Amino acid sequence: MKLALVIFDLGGVLVHVRFQELVQRIAREVNRSPAQVDDILNDSELLGPLHLGQLTPGVFCERLRGLLGFAWTDGQITTAWNGA
Repeated sequence: MKLALVIFDLGGVLVHVRFQELVQRIAREVNRSPAQVDDILNDSELLGPLHLGQLTPGVFCERLRGLLGFAWTDGQITTAWNGA
């Protein structure tokens, strides 16, 4: 099986994660405030299960698109996520 996408979180221990930069970038894309995007990400069943390995990257991307109503591809989401 060839892996197409891997998303993991080091929790800021080894790498400083600039999560708010990601939130701001998504907010601009979907015409919402950063606070609204942050609330959606933190209040949804996305981040917790993702951090625990309970969501595949594809399911994470699909749910993120559904909750925020934007059309980024899995690759665009991954690139933005990795850029944080």
